[in-house]
Amino acid sequence: MDEQQEAFRQLNALVLVAHPIKGIVDFVNGIYNNQVNVPNTTVPDDTYIPADWVTSDPNSQKIYRGVFRQYCRLCHIGSVVVPFAKFSDFQAQAGQISNFVCGKPGSFSDDMPHAEVPFGGLAGSNNDPFGFWMDKVAQADLEKFLSDNNAACP
Repeated sequence: MDEQQEAFRQLNALVLVAHPIKGIVDFVNGIYNNQVNVPNTTVPDDTYIPADWVTSDPNSQKIYRGVFRQYCRLCHIGSVVVPFAKFSDFQAQAGQISNFVCGKPGSFSDDMPHAEVPFGGLAGSNNDPFGFWMDKVAQADLEKFLSDNNAACP
């Protein structure tokens, strides 16, 4: 993958030329430390966390890394309705997140995430399940987050 870093940097620089919404601009600039237009700048790993997700709440970074980054970010950074640009946005929407993610008592719903890779299919489907539905750590972290924000799954 390292041999593709420059091609990805150039592609991401072109994305910014297209004047995307703020969430995408912030993400691209964030992962490249505002150096996306500098040739051979690389993204050595996927540890970037937006400044507005780094809070005094120890769960903010845990939720970003284990839940949002993996299962929500791809769609939501491109959303003008619910981009979750800040941890406080995610907290404020805990009730709605619970409505979309929680299913019957003691389980998760199949309503979110919508994208195939993070969704991954459910156990018992024709395909081998993967993604959020098989990530017990992410599920437990999200359940704790929802509970801590008075939006526990039923």
